[in-house]
Amino acid sequence: MTTPSYFDAYENLAMTRDGNGVLTVRFHTDGGPIVFTGRTHEDFPRALEDIALRTAISDHEADAREGAQAFREKRAPVFEPPGPFPEE
Repeated sequence: MTTPSYFDAYENLAMTRDGNGVLTVRFHTDGGPIVFTGRTHEDFPRALEDIALRTAISDHEADAREGAQAFREKRAPVFEPPGPFPEE
């Protein structure tokens, strides 16, 4: 898997992807604790947009599979409605 260009595009964001494809974004300043600046404030939403344009994000496995398949087929995903919620 190649590293997306946005991984290195932001000075204060370190991005890694594990073997399962999970993306981690870590805030930092020169590798240490983050010092928020105007640039950090502007870069973070841009980074999220870069990520969202190229990533299917879901916490539901079936939805993640459908989203990835739809992306490959260049079509809109069809998500199943959630099941009934447990009684409280």
